[in-house]
Amino acid sequence: MIHGLVQTLMLVLTWGQVPDQQKTCADLEARAFSIGTWMAHNWTGGQMNGSKTRVAVVGKELQDQTPFFWFEVSLDDPARPAAKMTVQLLAGGPGSVSAGIRRAVMKMGSLPPMTVPPETVQMFNGINVAQIARECRSMQLVAWDDLSVPAGKFRAMHLRDARTSADFWITPGAQSGIVKLIWKDGSTAGLTAPGSDAKASISGMP
Repeated sequence: MIHGLVQTLMLVLTWGQVPDQQKTCADLEARAFSIGTWMAHNWTGGQMNGSKTRVAVVGKELQDQTPFFWFEVSLDDPARPAAKMTVQLLAGGPGSVSAGIRRAVMKMGSLPPMTVPPETVQMFNGINVAQIARECRSMQLVAWDDLSVPAGKFRAMHLRDARTSADFWITPGAQSGIVKLIWKDGSTAGLTAPGSDAKASISGMP
């Protein structure tokens, strides 16, 4: 399930039509994050089949005079309600020169929240916002596709990431982001809705 959260975090790291890879990746890198922004996706196939995920920006803080954002990633499998998981990650936004995740907090089911140990945090470090924005430019451009997902119809750039064997469909513009993702095990995420009213759901931070 940790891997599912990693996949989901990748969705917020990129977030509505210029058919140019460099320009679209620049849109992604320049994406401004607003507190409360969220994106929800439904998953079909693979290990994530039937799961619902939401990624939200729920906070911001300065560290060493650099802005970092709290990203909240929630994963809910209706077939296993007790296994619901929420993770909050403190990481830099697109364009940030500060790589790496500074802190991570996890809550599983009804258990109290816990600080994620450093060795697990390292697992998320490879997909922080700034790195994904940079990698966008070097991914293989497959095509520009017309997509239909639960959130609507989009014209999106189809990229393939050789490092993760994942396929992304990214929309250009000021609200650039992924509307569809296919992970290497066949798990497919489709955007169901975006919003701007998210609140942090983890209380009593450790």
